[in-house]
Order: sequence, then C-alpha cells, then structure tokens
Amino acid sequence: MNATSTKADSSPNSRPRRFETLVGLGWGLLTFYAAYFLTHYLFLIHLYGFPRVRSEHLRFTAMPKGSSWIVSNGDRITEGHFLHFVISLVLWLAFFFVTYRFIYRLLPEKKDDDAG
Repeated sequence: MNATSTKADSSPNSRPRRFETLVGLGWGLLTFYAAYFLTHYLFLIHLYGFPRVRSEHLRFTAMPKGSSWIVSNGDRITEGHFLHFVISLVLWLAFFFVTYRFIYRLLPEKKDDDAG
C-alpha cells in the first residue's frame, strides 16, 4: 500500500501547476478590487434606482469606517453597510471561482523532480 500517487493515478486536471499560489493570490486581489468597486455602483442602484444613479452620476465621495457614507448628491447613508458587504462578498466569490479555474488551466504543469 503506497500512499503516494503515481502519474497513472492522477488525472490531467488535478496535476499541480507552476505559480498557482502566486497567480491565485494576485487574481484574488484583483477580483476583490473589481467586486468592491462594482458593489458601490450596485448598492447605489439598490438605494436610488438605476435611472437616478445614471442621470445624476451618483457616486460615493466618502466611506469612512464607523460613520455614515456620503453620496455625491449630499445624502448620508447610515444603514445598509452590511448589505454592501454581502453584495461585495457574493460578487468576489463569483468572479474569483468562476474565472480562476480557466486561469488555472492556462498555467504550465509543474516539472517532476524525480532523481530516478
């Protein structure tokens, strides 16, 4: 009973890839920023509606932690910060896990270092 896997046991999709940790961390950070900033826009659409956000060019001007967020029209958002977090988390999970599997397949396979 050998606990190590051989080349015949592993499928081609499960082979370790070169730079997978580095690429995973970098892609995770990039998708986090994309999801975070897209969430601002979606949260404003939730509060004001798409036509108003588009026509008035609404955006957040300040989002200090622990206090109300200021919108470009002068409104202060005091509630719903948790909803913003949930939207951001769902978007990040969707962006990262859907796209990372395609990026993972593009990475070169690790070279076997068998001394033979």
